[in-house]
Amino acid sequence: MVPIFQNLDPRPGENTFSQTLTIKSGYSRETNVASELHTKIAAKVEASMKIFVASVSGRVSSEVSAALSKSIAISNTAEREQTQTINLDLTQPVYVYQIQYSSTLADGSALDCWGSGLVVSANPI
Repeated sequence: MVPIFQNLDPRPGENTFSQTLTIKSGYSRETNVASELHTKIAAKVEASMKIFVASVSGRVSSEVSAALSKSIAISNTAEREQTQTINLDLTQPVYVYQIQYSSTLADGSALDCWGSGLVVSANPI
């Protein structure tokens, strides 16, 4: 999980804050990956996220658990960046994450990819 924004100190009286964030999608390379490799990575990502969600479910809300579970969708594209503006409630601590997965290929090289969407939590994950 890659932290994108954190507000550790609640700000009473300040309800919302608009924040423009840069989020990524796809694989950390200039082209997509072979479809068979993408299928294998997607299966491993789904299995590892189920284990991760089970390990943090007692510390995070059900909404955060659901957002984590939904983050497993990976686009089979070259890495892309886009900006997104979100409104955050600053009356409590807030943490914003994007999910990044890393795989080691048969040749020993690493291949990173980005999960879909953002995960917003009142607690650190």
